Amino acid sequence: MKKVLANEKNTSLFFDNWVPGLDHALISDVSASSMPSYILHWKVSDIFQNEQWHFREQAMIPIWNYILLQVVPVSDSVDRLEWNCSNNGAFSLKSAWELVCNSDPSFQFFSVIWFPSHSPKMAICLLRALQGKLLTRDFLTSLGIADTNICVLCHSAAKSIHHLFFECPFSAYLWSLYGLKLRISEPIGTLQNEAVLIQSRFKRKREISILAKLILSAVVWHILKEKNLRGFQLQSQHKIIVFWRLYEDIRLLMRTCHWKTGRQKKQLEVLSNWNIQFS
Repeated sequence: MKKVLANEKNTSLFFDNWVPGLDHALISDVSASSMPSYILHWKVSDIFQNEQWHFREQAMIPIWNYILLQVVPVSDSVDRLEWNCSNNGAFSLKSAWELVCNSDPSFQFFSVIWFPSHSPKMAICLLRALQGKLLTRDFLTSLGIADTNICVLCHSAAKSIHHLFFECPFSAYLWSLYGLKLRISEPIGTLQNEAVLIQSRFKRKREISILAKLILSAVVWHILKEKNLRGFQLQSQHKIIVFWRLYEDIRLLMRTCHWKTGRQKKQLEVLSNWNIQFS
């Protein structure tokens, strides 16, 4: 915060931030010097007379050059506080949050993960998968936690993030079926490639865009869920069962979407493929 002067009567000479660029440690040294204690209670108006600065104490020499650079407006209004971190000087929670938080570059797939009606647990899972931070068997094997790094879904290759999404025949089968529903004809690539495809093809904020992002996050979630089921509980589900459970989850998530009015025909075309009645 900084103090903006008007009549200078409400601004402390030593304790208010009214001189830009002046080190407050220097002010503290001056105020703690051998000057009379009553001077510490001075206002800015006490050293401003006849519309000019008036030098009154030798102890003020270290900060006097800073003060001389200040142009003090003469006004009948009162001094006021301004917030340094906003353009209009008004305080806002947003500007305070940006001040205390580290501002990192935007994540490339932010719009693919976070969108209206997303599922938080699925979004977090997709985020970790895209960042390569899922605890797959190759990582656990390197730590000595797992004995083997063979994929529990296909039992034919070493398990890694790239294999799980979508080199594994099990996961490739699920994604290919939902790719057909989205009319994606390109060959299946890595998870990052599929995220780029979803991001580039479904840019506009329409129902089909929400559906595509829901499908990607739901597919990743259910693949990881089946992987954990087989790896930790020694149970398994057929890929058709996983497909239908995934299908029902997507239908449920789409029911929570707040569709815009005035576009009912387009909405019905999208929802009819998922057996959802629009009301």
